[in-house]
Amino acid sequence: MADLLLAGVRLPFLLGLLLACGAVHLLLDRVIARLGGYGKVWHPGLFRVAVFFCLFAGAGLLFLP
Repeated sequence: MADLLLAGVRLPFLLGLLLACGAVHLLLDRVIARLGGYGKVWHPGLFRVAVFFCLFAGAGLLFLP
């Protein structure tokens, strides 16, 4: 993938992917919290991190060759 160019600064593609996954994770986190999903897991903080890593890894596998 090509690097991102922002105001003349070259940024790696993974940084944009990381920020996009962070935004999706915030929305997904609110949905899970509203549905009461964190009451069903053993450690909510660990679950949140695992969901983010799964999103980031899945997006990386989808967009990177």
